[in-house]
Amino acid sequence: MEKQDSKQKNNKEKQDSNKKNCSGFVIPTLALSITGVVLLITVFIAIYSMICGQNNPDFKDITVKTLIPLWGTWIGTVLAFYFGKDNFDAASKTYKETIDKLTAKEKMEEIFVKNCMIPLYDIEYSIYDEIRPKHICDILSEKEENRFVILEKELVAKYVIHRSMLDRFLALEVAKGTSTEKIQELTFEDFENCEDKTIKNVLENSFSVIPINSNLLKAKEAVDNDGCSDIFISETGSKKEKVKGWITNIMILKEAEVLF
Repeated sequence: MEKQDSKQKNNKEKQDSNKKNCSGFVIPTLALSITGVVLLITVFIAIYSMICGQNNPDFKDITVKTLIPLWGTWIGTVLAFYFGKDNFDAASKTYKETIDKLTAKEKMEEIFVKNCMIPLYDIEYSIYDEIRPKHICDILSEKEENRFVILEKELVAKYVIHRSMLDRFLALEVAKGTSTEKIQELTFEDFENCEDKTIKNVLENSFSVIPINSNLLKAKEAVDNDGCSDIFISETGSKKEKVKGWITNIMILKEAEVLF
């Protein structure tokens, strides 16, 4: 059955190709043939009119007022067909090249974060007051995600903590000789109070906030300029406002890849 379908498909493609080749050959040939016939008739009548027109001025007018305009119209039609097609193809090619040359910046300006962000109701987040006394080991075991979104109870952004930072904190404690029992009792509050510069920097700069009417380029610039991997979206871009959505550096990258 599959072989039969494949055979039918190949036959159809061959027929379409033959029709296309036939059209590409017949139409130009027919146009040239008609042009040749019109040319011969015009030349014949023009010569004849020059001979007979000496005695009959009206016959000469037929050539000047009828045949020559007819010939010009036909030639114009042929030229319009071929050169019009060339101009159309050239314009299409130019347009495609222009689109292809658009920079990433111009393309990203056309995408708004509200159309590609994770809306608040789809974000899996924790409330800061609730997660603060939790043990780090419990936090890590409860979720498989690599990013932990933490909001204030008013749904204002507090942190975005990557799993690697929590792992780093525990590794530092192990390196200091902290006992296994003590490590299991370490809380998120202990993590916040860690003196490690890398962790402190993450806590202070774990995210940026941009307005809801921003485009993808604005989100990318926030990631690049602020050195963070997560962007929250609020009404005006204030960190004191309720979160409307969330977009990550990975999401920005994926959206940009779709454009190329």
